[in-house]
Amino acid sequence: HRQLIERVSKVTLMELRKTKKISQKKLAEQVGVSQAYICALERGDRKNPSATVIKAIAKSLGIRASKVLEALEEAV
Repeated sequence: HRQLIERVSKVTLMELRKTKKISQKKLAEQVGVSQAYICALERGDRKNPSATVIKAIAKSLGIRASKVLEALEEAV
């Protein structure tokens, strides 16, 4: 049960982005990457983005970089 509760309490990058009402295209523009790159991050197809990208995503979404890292870990 504990793992299930932890899983439910965490959010994905897509959920964070949608909560802020930002499109993949807009986030990509703000971060300086392609929309395809953001999409791949959300799907979990791209792993280990640079610290610069993580910080830029965090700034664009108005959240801590650690929250971005947690969200990326949730992508499957």
